[in-house]
Amino acid sequence: MGDRDRMTLPEEDRGEPSAGDDDRPEPSAETADRSGPSQGTADPPTDLADLPEDRREELLARAIARLAEERGIDVPDAETLERVRADLDRTRSNVERLETDVETLRTDLDEQIADVRERVISVLEEAESRAPKDHTHPAIDDRIDALRSTVADLSSRYDSLEREIDSAEELRTDVADHADRLADHDEKLTRLAGAFVNVQRRLDRLERERARRETLDDLLEAANRQGITAARCESCETTVQLGLLGRPRCPHCDGHFEGVEPKSGFFGNAWLRVGDPPALEGETTEPRDPEDLFEGETE
Repeated sequence: MGDRDRMTLPEEDRGEPSAGDDDRPEPSAETADRSGPSQGTADPPTDLADLPEDRREELLARAIARLAEERGIDVPDAETLERVRADLDRTRSNVERLETDVETLRTDLDEQIADVRERVISVLEEAESRAPKDHTHPAIDDRIDALRSTVADLSSRYDSLEREIDSAEELRTDVADHADRLADHDEKLTRLAGAFVNVQRRLDRLERERARRETLDDLLEAANRQGITAARCESCETTVQLGLLGRPRCPHCDGHFEGVEPKSGFFGNAWLRVGDPPALEGETTEPRDPEDLFEGETE
């Protein structure tokens, strides 16, 4: 595992080194034999996987917040995003309803204006054909006045519709602006989710490595208590030198060692029991893909 994939605690959580660290005694030969060649490397930094679950979640949250701050990601909370989506849905609904009403009123207005025009022309033609130029018809004059009033009212309604159309265009612009902002927020959330998934994958690798290390330590400790330095693999019956193991697996058949049994007689052999590798404690955190973090929000 490279340095880039190794998770370490923030500096304030590592603790100050004690004054007596330089005076620690040298490890004994028995301890060196029990540790094996694989433990000759430097101790890794403190692992998140070694911490309690609540502390680990707190450090993950702090790491993600720090990552967002370093990358200049201004991430809104879930409540703000939900409110923006609800406002956009209502605005779209209002715009669609207003456009439908405007189109309906425009059609009705055109039909009424055409009807009024035809009626005025018909009345004028009828009046000119039946009566002398100097005579009057009060009833027709009243009808003409009524038609003029209707035309004025329709013109007023038409002007009102024009203003509503302008308002609808402004609403459309606002909807487009909100949509752009929401898309920007979604992009930022996707980037942050990708960072979170990367952190979680690194934590999973650390947990698997810790489980293998603990299994090997337990195996070597049990063998050391019984004075066993070499044993035969239960799977392939090949002799394995325990001090050379770097992981709890047979170097010949890759079988997973789960325990050691001492020899049964003077000329017998010690055996390494083989079984399935143990599952990690707890459940891994889902989701594993950035898209899965937002699953259900767009349904």
